[in-house]
Amino acid sequence: MPKVRLLSYNVRGLRDDPDAVATIVRRCQPDVLVVQEGPRRSRWRPRCAALARACGLFYVAGGRTAGGNVLFTTARVRVHEVLERRITVPLGAPMRGIVAATLSVEGTRFRVVGLHLSLAARERPREVTQVLAAAQVESGLPLLVAGDLNEGPTGPSWAALARAGLRDVCADDSARPTYPAHAPRARIDGVFVSNPDVEVLQAGVPLDPDLRSLLPRASDHLPVLAELVVPGRDLGGWRPRAAGRDRY
Repeated sequence: MPKVRLLSYNVRGLRDDPDAVATIVRRCQPDVLVVQEGPRRSRWRPRCAALARACGLFYVAGGRTAGGNVLFTTARVRVHEVLERRITVPLGAPMRGIVAATLSVEGTRFRVVGLHLSLAARERPREVTQVLAAAQVESGLPLLVAGDLNEGPTGPSWAALARAGLRDVCADDSARPTYPAHAPRARIDGVFVSNPDVEVLQAGVPLDPDLRSLLPRASDHLPVLAELVVPGRDLGGWRPRAAGRDRY
């Protein structure tokens, strides 16, 4: 059972310092990167590919078709199935969506779902239901869910994920606040795993001192990094598009 490093990061539409975002991701060395507020406007697919290249990763799925949620991986990850879905929102509200994929690493097969829940508390329960539906495309696989919930761990969305059998990988001393990046006081970003056999080796906001000055420049959120041991079985599949060869 190999180790899998998953990084979840709300990059605020790359409106701050994209180079700092790429440097942070490269330093964290994730196998899987789940982005919120990724490219979703003009030329969003080429911009997703460009972000992948800058981070040293491959663009797998997401962007405008997933409400700004985007999924990237390294070359060691095999991709078996992807899902991009927009969520209906009230008129004038920011777009929301879900990106998901069935992946495998060295014979270990698992499901990853990226989410970014609404700022409006009344909308989040409906969105969580759709997230959980997207997670169940292949039942029985270990499940990793990551994203920005726009509420703290005592909120109903966290409780709904817990009732669905997902556990917060940072529910201990590693649980540091993630927002706002310049003076964090709220933990609204999280990584969750479903399988009780998934071993969490370490998880939390990256504490590399070399990143300390970069994190507030990159985004208004801090990333969450989890190093996991995930059980599973590989059934074959295709590799993600090479970011350097993407054409749109």
